[in-house]
Amino acid sequence: TLRIPNREVADGILDELLDMVKMDTAERRPSILTLADYLNNANIDSAVLWIHSHLARIAYPPRLSQKLIDYNFHMIIFLFARFLSLDAHMEVHHHRGRTDLEISTARFNYVFEFKKTDRKVPPPPTHKD
Repeated sequence: TLRIPNREVADGILDELLDMVKMDTAERRPSILTLADYLNNANIDSAVLWIHSHLARIAYPPRLSQKLIDYNFHMIIFLFARFLSLDAHMEVHHHRGRTDLEISTARFNYVFEFKKTDRKVPPPPTHKD
């Protein structure tokens, strides 16, 4: 389960998840399908930008533990992948350490290691056919 610290954070997470699955009128498809396209076509830069831009919109209280924020971000990205029916595993232990998230598509395997950054994130790219 998500360890959500308060109602404001819970509302932010739910609003963002709903925003990703609702129909984008300009794109005529749910936003999260754009992430699927990026992952299925090895467009990792756009996939990471899409993830960053959606996570950046979730408000967290300034004194909240960074460990709890990180855990919520890992869980949300895991939920993105599972929603897209991708094979996803969190906190995968290996002989040389642990990876934060591993996602497999039909053609590609991705290993994610998440790090906090304070840099500004541009809006998510839009899907172009």
